[in-house]
Amino acid sequence: MYVWRGNPVGNPKIGLHLNVTSVTINALRFDAVPANYSTAVITYNLNVSRTSVGQVYPVFLIVAFWLIASALGFVACSIIIHEYRRVEAPVISLFSGSLFAVPALRNTAPLSPPFGCTLDYSSFFWCMLVCVLGFFGMVGRYIYQSTYPPFPVKIVPYETADNK
Repeated sequence: MYVWRGNPVGNPKIGLHLNVTSVTINALRFDAVPANYSTAVITYNLNVSRTSVGQVYPVFLIVAFWLIASALGFVACSIIIHEYRRVEAPVISLFSGSLFAVPALRNTAPLSPPFGCTLDYSSFFWCMLVCVLGFFGMVGRYIYQSTYPPFPVKIVPYETADNK
């Protein structure tokens, strides 16, 4: 932004001339182009647009949320449905930790859009749904498996010389 004092156009009634080409604040780009020089008023056309980072980063967040949701969904399905392994405390803490980490990642979106934007409906709410369902599924499976002995026990008949 440049400010000149004097008469750059040749009109004595204009005391200041403002030449604004482009200003970037946060993730917004402000472009001002002089539209009209009259005797009393200088008008500018102001164009506000997002920077390239402001356009690419929300798409990156959408992809990241879907990758997180699919990875957690795969872990939850393999443990809960397919009984691939036993549920242990670190697996439960993985899901409870993701419940706190995903909203913090969402708040890094440029200009902190309000809840209900396209980012939320396309990926954030779905990722949170997978985290919540996985967490409660893991807790339920942990409670269900606690009725079994910790290791598989093979019952071997006891044979002695008397009962042969």
